[in-house]
Amino acid sequence: MDFNKYKCPVCEKQFEDNDDIVVCPKCGAPYHRDCYQIKNKCIFPELHKEHKSWIELNKPDEPEEVPPVEVDNNIIICKHCGHKNPASANVCERCGFVLEKYNKNVPPFFGEDFYDNDDDGNNPFIRIGTINSDPFSDILHGLDNDKDYDGVSGKELISFIGPREFYYSFAFRSIKKRNYSRFNFASFFFFELWYFYRKQYLKGFICLSLTLLPLIMRLIASFFFSDEFKAQLIEQANAASYSNINTFVDWLYTNASTLEIAMYVLPELLLILVFVIKIFLAFNANKNYYRFAVKKIKKVKSLPLEENEDVLEKIRDAGGVNFSAAFCVFICEVILYFFIALL
Repeated sequence: MDFNKYKCPVCEKQFEDNDDIVVCPKCGAPYHRDCYQIKNKCIFPELHKEHKSWIELNKPDEPEEVPPVEVDNNIIICKHCGHKNPASANVCERCGFVLEKYNKNVPPFFGEDFYDNDDDGNNPFIRIGTINSDPFSDILHGLDNDKDYDGVSGKELISFIGPREFYYSFAFRSIKKRNYSRFNFASFFFFELWYFYRKQYLKGFICLSLTLLPLIMRLIASFFFSDEFKAQLIEQANAASYSNINTFVDWLYTNASTLEIAMYVLPELLLILVFVIKIFLAFNANKNYYRFAVKKIKKVKSLPLEENEDVLEKIRDAGGVNFSAAFCVFICEVILYFFIALL
């Protein structure tokens, strides 16, 4: 369909040939993909309730001539763009025009639960569990169900992701198309917990070691220093300020041995290093998760299936999240920090 005669309802800019456009599957309203992601929902819920088409209500002054709607046992020709759709289609595969009202034999659009929840302001684009229409997989998931992604299909990747599949499927699409990985804030703020949560246990243990290393080094340094030196160190540190920090540094170099200085400075340097590593890993977390997902899916598919066993079910079991693992690691960290604080 030619959207050039329409304007994006969010930014009110005319659509151009090379614009990345998504279409609401309920009312047919077109958006720039970036504009839609800003709103994170279709802005015409009243049209959804009344089962009206945005395209019909926003026709240009000179509507293009298109063939009428035809319904038979095999196809429905879209009234808006003339595309031939399967008789079971609810919306046009090409332009998103609602076809349901022209074919009373098809079931309610996306199921009644889809409409019931829409009144709460839920975004129809992310109600993935209720959608069975492949033509909109690119809009809803960011991944094409049948497209090959380094040896696995989009449907298999979506099954593997589990919670937040909307975010990660679009992240995977960006990685595949543009080799671009957005900053993963969950990985940055929760670090090792995020890796355990996403079942990347080896990376989780490595990140846990990096998190605990400065703490362990500080504990070793605490045992290494004499009580007299620690008392003087605390006294001098409390007396220091941003204006006379050089005085504290001079005192440290004068009264401490090289080994004591190293033991004092090393934990602080490690904290800075861990912070830098967290930033680096957060920028690459989605890429690493994509590679991890592809590798795990291939491994699952290589295993023999038992009778009546579904490969997608096995992929879901291998993927998804493990909240229990992340929670146990968090509790262990809290207990460890509390124990060290008592020493």
